[in-house]
Amino acid sequence: MNKSEIINYMKSIIKDNSSKQGAMSHLFQFSLYTFPFIKNGENHSFIDQLATTLEEIDTHLQGYAKVKLDKIATLEKQVPEQIFQELAEVLVLYNFLLMVGTDKRSVELEPASKKNG
Repeated sequence: MNKSEIINYMKSIIKDNSSKQGAMSHLFQFSLYTFPFIKNGENHSFIDQLATTLEEIDTHLQGYAKVKLDKIATLEKQVPEQIFQELAEVLVLYNFLLMVGTDKRSVELEPASKKNG
């Protein structure tokens, strides 16, 4: 996915509940909806950077952005540590892929064990 698709996908799985009781049920809601509303459509820098990072990873690991965002979308605001852990994994993988000498073709998501291995 490209950056724009990633941001649109985030919005499709993390809904804007600002008009409802208990409005901010996900940690990303302010960055995805309130900030752009206040700033006339400008994306929050956090969302912008996350989408850029996921786009780069997705070029090497097809489908990674969707898998990671699906996981993040299930995590509630009351347990931010879990969201931070998922974001840390994104950052570690991103930096690993940027390292000189990294064989990007050898990186796998949740590699399966080899038969009789």
